[in-house]
Amino acid sequence: MQSCKFLARLVKFSLGIFVLSLICGGLQISAADRASGAAALGLLSSKGSVWVDHALAPAAATSLFPNEVVRTGEDSIALIGLDSGTVTLTGNGELLLPPSARTGEFELRRGAMLVTSAAGAMVRVNVLGTSVRVQGRQGFPALCRIAVAGKSAAIFNDRGDVTVREGGAPFGLAPGRLLQVQAGSQAGAPQQEAGTVNNEIPEETIQREGQGPEAPLPMHGVVNWQDVVRTLQTGRVRIQLLDGSFLNIGARSVMRIVRQVPQAQQTQILFTLGRMRATVVKLTKPGASFKVQTQTAVIGVVGTIFIVEAFPNFTRVLCLRGIVTVWNINPAIIKTVRLHAGQWTTVSRGMPPTIPHAAPTADMQSALSQTNIAPGTGITQAGAIYSSIYNGGQTLNLATLGLIGSSAALSGIGLSKIADANSTLQSATNAANNAMNQANAAAGAATTAAGTAGSILSIAKPICGCP
Repeated sequence: MQSCKFLARLVKFSLGIFVLSLICGGLQISAADRASGAAALGLLSSKGSVWVDHALAPAAATSLFPNEVVRTGEDSIALIGLDSGTVTLTGNGELLLPPSARTGEFELRRGAMLVTSAAGAMVRVNVLGTSVRVQGRQGFPALCRIAVAGKSAAIFNDRGDVTVREGGAPFGLAPGRLLQVQAGSQAGAPQQEAGTVNNEIPEETIQREGQGPEAPLPMHGVVNWQDVVRTLQTGRVRIQLLDGSFLNIGARSVMRIVRQVPQAQQTQILFTLGRMRATVVKLTKPGASFKVQTQTAVIGVVGTIFIVEAFPNFTRVLCLRGIVTVWNINPAIIKTVRLHAGQWTTVSRGMPPTIPHAAPTADMQSALSQTNIAPGTGITQAGAIYSSIYNGGQTLNLATLGLIGSSAALSGIGLSKIADANSTLQSATNAANNAMNQANAAAGAATTAAGTAGSILSIAKPICGCP
């Protein structure tokens, strides 16, 4: 309902502004614009200090023209009404208007913006060389947030169809998904998201695609294919994969998610050092697989909980629930073992896996505690858990194992911390909410002047699906 009202106010504001624009014949048109015969691109309504080509925008609504630059001061908002929707530029932002109302792209140079595309219409935005198309679906508007800070940018699809082109073929960004963009990227294909940070004990880094400098990996930060995640002396991190599986990475560990395709249930992980606990959703689709490769072993599962301890010359695997298959990474060593709940095996370099045997209580307690993330969710009664495994591993209590803890959902308002763009992306959310209040007031004034309040509401309601 709140989302519906939010979109209704956006549509109401956009339509109201344009009715007023038509009646007034285009407000604040400069002499140069009249002389050139340029057609107005949209109508600007502002709060605070907003400049258009270095001139302070008037308090009244003013027309905007192609190739103009809109800048906003701190705590200021620029609302641009278009035939195709609305664009909201938040504080300390800079936006270059497109050269054409129908085919050109807005260019976000700094700050954050909220793009609302009317049903069936499209708004185009360029950010750090990446082209973004925001298009409303039939009978429903689209909503997309874009932020840029320095050489980093973020694109989040709240609702509708968002298509992104980053050097290669265009691809669709699904609703509720986030894409990070780096300036100067020449990749032929976009970064593929694998999951997000669900919990952490901070002291970990991420190296994008295994190249370049390492950077801190914050809460709710995105982990893409081929990114290298490294935990330091006391750092631990829990990553929720797109398919719903969880990876608990212990301290002093190194991991790379090579591939994660939730639709096909295909996951490949390279875990070269440290300790990791994996909670894998049940694999049901044809061709589905979940494999973890270490320096000496390969682990395959079909839906289970297990712990991997990886070192340069040996790997130890402990099964907590379900069945785990383990074999040596060397294809010449053909022996494979199957672990059931409470069993473990060791795979040394050049040797087949050892015969599965029961894991001692103390060792299991140590492995569990070293892969716990959230404080207060650790194992307090290892003996009881050990007994639970042997008396019915399939009913092992996940909450007892500390696998279920607090998690912040990746939602429209819950976005935070992605590289350098975290604060601007959050400000887009906050400013957009404030902008809606301003838009509502401006729409009221516009529709009163136009005498069309009733007709605008009748149009806005079916577009947003409101009663």
